[in-house]
Amino acid sequence: MASIENRIEKIKELSLHALPQDIAGMFIFGSYARDDSKPGHSDLNILIVLDNCGEKELIRLSALQKKAGRNFSILAMTEKFLKSSLDTFPVEILDFKLFHKLIHGNDVFAELEISPEFLRIQCERELKGKLNLLRQVFISSGFNERQLISFLKDHLPAIAAVFQGILYLKGIQIPAARIELIKKTGEIYTVQAKLTESLVQIAGTGKLSLSHNISNTYFSLIDGLENLADQIDQMETAV
Repeated sequence: MASIENRIEKIKELSLHALPQDIAGMFIFGSYARDDSKPGHSDLNILIVLDNCGEKELIRLSALQKKAGRNFSILAMTEKFLKSSLDTFPVEILDFKLFHKLIHGNDVFAELEISPEFLRIQCERELKGKLNLLRQVFISSGFNERQLISFLKDHLPAIAAVFQGILYLKGIQIPAARIELIKKTGEIYTVQAKLTESLVQIAGTGKLSLSHNISNTYFSLIDGLENLADQIDQMETAV
């Protein structure tokens, strides 16, 4: 199997050949940008910032995706889209800004400024959304361990991104590794231990060791998410 460096170089060459005049910047994001990847499990995520992202560009990127091989994904957007989305997607843009590796072009994230109030609003909305989903999972499935684990695995990336956001709002240095990020959030905010414990287990092993019965775990997670959402609702942004 080609080394990750060789794969990145290949993708860079293919991209510049497919879109020689249109690429403003190319970046690695996700676990490889954080140096937190799991060999054999983590995808290589590439963000390509384009001058235009229309029919022609998307068709060429689709062909590029097929050439690049497995365990690799492309996300494409324009610099205009990024700048105009600072009020709607500050959580996602903060993630890009904090943890990316430039592999070609200009670092378009360097000049982007995240509004604390827009960030706080999205963090609160995301937490309350996950809270409602978890309640819905319980209502539809009852005390179902498999459904709970599936929920946590599916939503862990989004929850971790929110944790980055609420640490940023406190002016706290944000750990790159997901497990350390979860632990740090539990230290800084008043978060039920069961919530952070469960997320750490899912982040580390993809499994959940139920030291208590399933009902205790479910309702501890629900209470933990609700309490954290309430804290963000009452927060005064000062970054």
